[in-house]
Amino acid sequence: MIIDTHTHSSGISTCSIIRFDEIVDFSSSQGYKGVVLTNHCQEWYYAPSEHNEWIKKFIKEYEYAVQYAKTKNFKVLLGLEATCKGADYLLYGLTKDMLLKSPCFHSLNQQQLFEYCQENDVFMVQAHPYRWGTPRDPKLMNGIELNYNPNHKTEKGKVEAFANINSLPLIAGTDLHGTSDFIFAGIEVPDEIETAVDLKDTLFKRNYKLVIPKD
Repeated sequence: MIIDTHTHSSGISTCSIIRFDEIVDFSSSQGYKGVVLTNHCQEWYYAPSEHNEWIKKFIKEYEYAVQYAKTKNFKVLLGLEATCKGADYLLYGLTKDMLLKSPCFHSLNQQQLFEYCQENDVFMVQAHPYRWGTPRDPKLMNGIELNYNPNHKTEKGKVEAFANINSLPLIAGTDLHGTSDFIFAGIEVPDEIETAVDLKDTLFKRNYKLVIPKD
């Protein structure tokens, strides 16, 4: 099945103009069988002292999406996009229990975030690495993204070269914030994937195929 690894719903990600139910309906209509809901964790959303309360809202949004998706025979998996010191990272393999005990991700630097991911068996990917500059330390990430949001720089050749030089796997996603100027992209994964942990295991094993536009 093909899933979109990077989506944002307006209930949490204030830059998004699409609700969780609209993500499910739209993505299904485009041929996806599931999405990862990777809502933002950013310093301009809340102070570190408010992290626990924000996480509860974050989880509720995910749970609403899961319940709606079940009525459509569609899968919504848990993910998160953390902005740390000017760079964005997608986290795969988080669980609700982990999030309720988590540090404030946006207060960490890349090394601290990567150490958290290693300790908790989470797959960490730098998102849209050429949007705000260049990729960060390749030793402190598990993969790198080909981002097909038309408002960002995909820089396919540069990302592929960086991945090859540093032996990093690529993932692809739409970075969905709305339905205008949509570009189909994602990864093809085994049909039996049901949870974020299943997806994380698949990413670590590199048991997936990129689904990206032809050059």
